[in-house]
Amino acid sequence: MLHAPLLFSQVSMKKTTMLTVMVVAFAAGIVLPAIVNAQTIGNQITLILKKENINPVVLVSTNTIPTASTTVIVPALKEAAKPNTQKISRLDQLVAKLKLNTISNEVLELQTGLKKLGYFSVNFKPTKKYGPATAAAVKKYQADKKLPRFEQLVSRLRSGMVSNEVLELQTGLKKLGYLSKTFKPTNKYGSATAVAVKKYLADKKKKTNVSTAVKSPAIKTSVVAKSATVVKPATVPVVRSYTMAEVSVNNSAAKCWSAINGKVYNLTNFFGNHAGGDPAIASLCGKDGTVSFDAMHGGKVKPETVLKTFEIGLLK
Repeated sequence: MLHAPLLFSQVSMKKTTMLTVMVVAFAAGIVLPAIVNAQTIGNQITLILKKENINPVVLVSTNTIPTASTTVIVPALKEAAKPNTQKISRLDQLVAKLKLNTISNEVLELQTGLKKLGYFSVNFKPTKKYGPATAAAVKKYQADKKLPRFEQLVSRLRSGMVSNEVLELQTGLKKLGYLSKTFKPTNKYGSATAVAVKKYLADKKKKTNVSTAVKSPAIKTSVVAKSATVVKPATVPVVRSYTMAEVSVNNSAAKCWSAINGKVYNLTNFFGNHAGGDPAIASLCGKDGTVSFDAMHGGKVKPETVLKTFEIGLLK
């Protein structure tokens, strides 16, 4: 049921009101849901309609309803016949309703919904308590809603997730050139997707910095002279080097290092994400895996790109 208010300066009897509205609607060819009842309070008539998704009707007239101008009534009745498509999702209802420190089953429902969308880590266990972690997730969810669809997916989806939204994200990344042409989008967020997202965000940051630099006003020479600030050259990052002995002690799934083509890689986080399975990664732990890697992936762009994300230094 939905209450649709009709406002007039003078109001006649309830039955006359209902009859007049229905007659005017019929004459104008407007299909309205059945009017179940009508209530009169002061100068406001409320019609109770059967259909739930009907917009409110507001009529304003200087005459009593039986003689009210159809030019006033008809437009409002047409508006009443339109379905209300702006339905609020259950998750948005919970976001609007629940507050910090609330304890209820609805909080559990909210957390479950947010986790499904990627606003909690995979290891987060929903509870009935609305704490700081839930507040942070809600804040991020509300911020993301203002973003374009693709940006929302980039922001909230996480490595290890499996969903159709991951497929949508991968399709977008591939279209933008962040995944190779031979890459086949799936519904699993693996290491290749993580690398693509990382590069996309890095490129986006560069564009933002360039745009900011262009918009920033030039510094006046006189101001620079007064400040007499010495500009130091940028620090060059130091590249670590490791011996094979250091690599060899990291020979388990808990800490897995491998030397490949003169570089050292920490493959620990590759477990669970490698398409070829964990045994293939385990066979490289604590060893020089050059021969094995080149035999399987040598010369292929995608595997080498993924491997580079695990690089920690050079082999001495």
